[in-house]
Amino acid sequence: MCLRYLILNRSALLSSIFSNLQVIGGSLLAIERYLPHRKPVLMLTRVVSETETSLEAEAFLDVDFPFQNAAGVVFDAVWCEMAAQAAAVFMGRNRGSGGIGFLTGIDDFEIVNTVRIPARVVAGVRVTRQLGRIFTFAVEILGPDASCLARGGLSFFVENPGGTSEE
Repeated sequence: MCLRYLILNRSALLSSIFSNLQVIGGSLLAIERYLPHRKPVLMLTRVVSETETSLEAEAFLDVDFPFQNAAGVVFDAVWCEMAAQAAAVFMGRNRGSGGIGFLTGIDDFEIVNTVRIPARVVAGVRVTRQLGRIFTFAVEILGPDASCLARGGLSFFVENPGGTSEE
């Protein structure tokens, strides 16, 4: 079973663009513009940095964050979801064409450490391979002290905006 990620078109309605506006390097960015997720599942807050092959996005996990145990420790599965959201934002910003992305693989994903709420974490994704519409990413989640919380690989297939997989 594949998880579906909608990579929204850059020409989103102005009302949604300004609903969660963030600033990066002098340009405006709304994370919501690139993901169908909304709180509480939308975890990313803003893009911290990006290049042609990578993106880092931060998340502020506060006491209202629903994916934590009674002791305030974040569930391990959060790191994979957060990395997938960062990869989807990368594909949406760099492809700019919209379409639906399918998470097709999770490779050697390792949980290294844990973090207690409240915390600021950074999800970093880097394209390691691209073959047509298939993207492979190396991912790393860094904790408040820049220590590694999780790392691994993710693969995505991205459809055309029209829904066909043909070029």
